[in-house]
Amino acid sequence: MSGGPWEIGTKDDQNRVVKRVEVDRDPETGEVLGGTVTTWSYYKTGETEDIVTSTRNAENVETHRFTRHHFRDGRQPVVSEQIQEEIPAEVTP
Repeated sequence: MSGGPWEIGTKDDQNRVVKRVEVDRDPETGEVLGGTVTTWSYYKTGETEDIVTSTRNAENVETHRFTRHHFRDGRQPVVSEQIQEEIPAEVTP
């Protein structure tokens, strides 16, 4: 088994990236060490609205979340960060 990161990407029907998953593995054992999940959302006009990057640990628990919100009127994007204690727990049915 090869070490290092690997990626899986998802695109929408307009060929825009909507999700990328990167997994970091131990090069010797292949064990998952953590990774990141990045998702994109778009305005109806096609411009990027939000990019959210979630850093995860070996147990796939989100430890950090960075959100970049883009504006259509030309203002600079706003970046916010949350650490694990601030991230709401995901509800599973």
